[in-house]
Amino acid sequence: MLYDPNEDKYRPWTYLFFIVIIVVALALCSGCTSRPATIDSDIVEYKVQLELSQERVRELESRVADLQERVGRTTEIARSSGKRLEDIQRGAESITDTVSKVYYLFEQYEYEVQRIIYEICTNGGASQDASDD
Repeated sequence: MLYDPNEDKYRPWTYLFFIVIIVVALALCSGCTSRPATIDSDIVEYKVQLELSQERVRELESRVADLQERVGRTTEIARSSGKRLEDIQRGAESITDTVSKVYYLFEQYEYEVQRIIYEICTNGGASQDASDD
């Protein structure tokens, strides 16, 4: 059919048939590579959520480090205050008059409480907002 044995050559429409087959084969083979790459919207959304979560984790890690530092400073304030209170008690032992002793202790304890409050507010970082968003 495509080949005529009497004339020993191909018929004209045979060339057209081969051209159509080649074009169809090229279209089928190159169809996958000619499409633009598609991005699933869920992947983009998850990536954005992941970046936000990582940013939140970094922020929380920073807050934890800050809180650990503040707790360490507050612990140091409490230790030094305890030592000063012991010194006050030792100083009060030498006072023999009960009224003078009570007056001295109240005065020193009041001073120490004010000092603790000041140290916590300035060194302990109480001015920073530690609320959770």
